[in-house]
Amino acid sequence: MINNQSNFLPEYEKPPVVEVAVMVQFEAPVLGIPQIMRWWSRIQGEYPNLEQAPSIPPATEIFDISNISRPKVQFQMLDSPPVPRLFIKKQSETELIQIQQDRFGYSWRKLLPNDDYPRYKALRGSFSNQLSNFCKFLSDENLEDMKPTFCEVTYVNHILGSDVWHNHSELYKVIPSVTPKLSEEFLPSPEDTQITTRYIISEGKSQPLGRLYVNVEPRFLIADMTPIYLMRLTARGTPQGQDQAGILKMLDIGHEWIVRAFTTLTSREMHQAWGRIR
Repeated sequence: MINNQSNFLPEYEKPPVVEVAVMVQFEAPVLGIPQIMRWWSRIQGEYPNLEQAPSIPPATEIFDISNISRPKVQFQMLDSPPVPRLFIKKQSETELIQIQQDRFGYSWRKLLPNDDYPRYKALRGSFSNQLSNFCKFLSDENLEDMKPTFCEVTYVNHILGSDVWHNHSELYKVIPSVTPKLSEEFLPSPEDTQITTRYIISEGKSQPLGRLYVNVEPRFLIADMTPIYLMRLTARGTPQGQDQAGILKMLDIGHEWIVRAFTTLTSREMHQAWGRIR
């Protein structure tokens, strides 16, 4: 069950969310293409469509700077091509399972203007159900048990002007901490601005649980070249236990950090445009 704290998180009538993904990374190798295809055959009635995408590299988080070394060039001999990432999609294609050799996730994406964001609680439930089915599949197939290493939540937002801002020189009207003040009057207004920030996720004085990554960059809608800001927030951390409950707990923590950070970073004028409820 989701922590009751979620009932007090900021909420909006018209959130600018266009994509949400919850995912768990586990020790590899567990899966190959034959195993993934057998898994798909179990759920193909509900998820009939398949799409291939490049795999996501393994995620790591290092907090002790003494363990950070210079990047090294590595070569790896492979007996077979890398296992791709597969999108196993519902008929509507707005909801899908992401699966690869060392990851399992569930996503929603907005494809049409009238597609409503189903909210985190519903996506969490779908992820939990499919993860249970996936773990049962591993057991039925006598495959190696999933040993989770990282949990990840990602929210992607398309922030339109909404009569608050009009061009990409006005990021400070979306993110107030990006002040336009300069020490001397030489530079004109910037053509555009983007920010990349990260924060350590922790609870009290405990050891870090993970990191929150925030990226905001100027974009244009392809349909009519309307300027937008694409704001991506990703919370990644270690599972709070090796079972499914520990995975869901970390996802809930990541979700809370994303929702609170989104509201903390963005302006009250944008909150009003999105119809803030609480």
